[in-house]
Amino acid sequence: MQRNIQRALAALLCLSCLIGLPACKSGSNNQSGKETDAVTDGTAYEYSAGGKVLSAITYEGGAEVSRIEYDYWPSGSVQTITFIEEGKPVETWNYIYGDDGVTLRSRARSYTENEVSCSDIYEYDEFGKLQKLSTYEDNVYCGSFQYTYNENGEISYSCQMDANDDVINYTEYAFNDDGTTHAGYYYEYGSLARYWINTYENDVIASVTFYTSKDAVLSETKYEYNSDNKVSRMLFYDAEGTMVSYMESLYNDAGIHYKDIYYKDGQPVYGYNYTEEGISTYFEY
Repeated sequence: MQRNIQRALAALLCLSCLIGLPACKSGSNNQSGKETDAVTDGTAYEYSAGGKVLSAITYEGGAEVSRIEYDYWPSGSVQTITFIEEGKPVETWNYIYGDDGVTLRSRARSYTENEVSCSDIYEYDEFGKLQKLSTYEDNVYCGSFQYTYNENGEISYSCQMDANDDVINYTEYAFNDDGTTHAGYYYEYGSLARYWINTYENDVIASVTFYTSKDAVLSETKYEYNSDNKVSRMLFYDAEGTMVSYMESLYNDAGIHYKDIYYKDGQPVYGYNYTEEGISTYFEY
């Protein structure tokens, strides 16, 4: 159960990234039929007449290996996202919105892991901010993550609860005078386990340094920006100050973030493609 709740949180982090459609090879489509240019390797996108993505199909050696299908509410907001492998659905996301048809109020993820039926339920407040993530196995509650925000809309407190709703761990956040997050303090069973401190330059975050509860450096993450002041690289350093890996972020001509690639020892290892519907797809090199 612990593994599943961590997996749910990882999925949340991926889905909450800033996302946009990459430039890709695809055909024109309409509501009654779909056409897609031939693709040997990579992903082809199918669109509705209104320009919404209907499916994203991944090919290897000319053969389809997986696809993602999208359905929409009449308002135009995404209703369902289905992942299909070998012709069978392996994961589904369902979305519910507020009265405006835009503000997300709940999201449900259904999947099977080790032959166990699992689901993750995300609940949002009236501003579209996540309040609670609950996980279930065979309809049995496993635990949750819960979030509290300050008057500026920044997370001020978060915690993980077990199946009995007892707190496993929690994080408290401290803020600078300008409202930016200064630090986070992570506690396990009431004791400080580690903390981190953010530094800023030119009004953007420059680095995050992680410490043990005894103030020893654990690691550091540094940020580089492109000419549009968007993050282009995250550089990861160990306790000795040696860079061990980095994440590169790519943007299309419209400045929309569409891909992240993780490098180690100078070689790409894995990455994520992002679409405008709020979903990321993982890939490896």
